[in-house]
Amino acid sequence: MSFIRRIEIPIMIFVIFSLLILFNYFTGMAYEAASTVISWAPILWILSYIVGYVSMIRYHVIIIHKKQKDWIYSIIVLVCFIITFLLGQLYKPAFDFVFMHILLPLQVSMLSYVGFYTYTVFFRGARTRNIYALFLLVTAIIIMLWQAPATSAIIPSVVPISIWIRDVLQTGAIRAILIGIGLGIILIFIRTMFGYERSYVGGE
Repeated sequence: MSFIRRIEIPIMIFVIFSLLILFNYFTGMAYEAASTVISWAPILWILSYIVGYVSMIRYHVIIIHKKQKDWIYSIIVLVCFIITFLLGQLYKPAFDFVFMHILLPLQVSMLSYVGFYTYTVFFRGARTRNIYALFLLVTAIIIMLWQAPATSAIIPSVVPISIWIRDVLQTGAIRAILIGIGLGIILIFIRTMFGYERSYVGGE
């Protein structure tokens, strides 16, 4: 393996710049250097987009070349990508039209599908016949009634209960999830610092 392709090099780069940013965060003694490193983030972000575009095009080109299963959809993906990209670079009004009248309705449709799928999960949970499924079903029904515009007029007592569920139960659950995510991020960062996490550089 050549020296340039060794996975230890990107790990060392990650460790050095991470320690620099942490050192500045706790001491404030390397502000200029840390600010310069942080200012590189948008450039790396754009480069990651380019890498993603190239990988996507390469993936679908291979599917089309080998005529794998449903390869016609790869053609549709590439054509839509090229048209949208060119419109965004050459003619902004047409790109805005595509975004507002094609992409946005598709996103709304996907979100609606996710919503109906979530409701089916509630009914599946109701068939498990345990106390946790009962709490889930009752909470789901109360929240769904609260979302209906006529509920506040027909059943006004649902509104304060729903607000309490949102402000107390949901907030507590979200904070617990965020704490878990934060601890997970810290753990992954420590593993990466010591070289145990190598998936981002193609290691195992």
